[in-house]
Amino acid sequence: MTDFLDNLLADSGAAVPVTIEPGDVNSPEVVRLLAACCAEIDVIYGNTEPMAPEIAGIDEPGAAFVLARENERAVGCGAIRPHTA
Repeated sequence: MTDFLDNLLADSGAAVPVTIEPGDVNSPEVVRLLAACCAEIDVIYGNTEPMAPEIAGIDEPGAAFVLARENERAVGCGAIRPHTA
């Protein structure tokens, strides 16, 4: 996974001071980010019941969960996994 992320970031040419690192889906930072994302989706789509985050497939070979930080502060997260047909 680290080689994949290193190559992705090296090719991005990003000038934004954001770092990407492996993340833990159960960490307080990730739980907070996912809850905020779900709450925003609920507002956008007018959901009457709160949406619950679902993280599936993270244990599959080649999959990764990553955390984005800006100046040490967690600002985003996401899952990367191979697409299967």
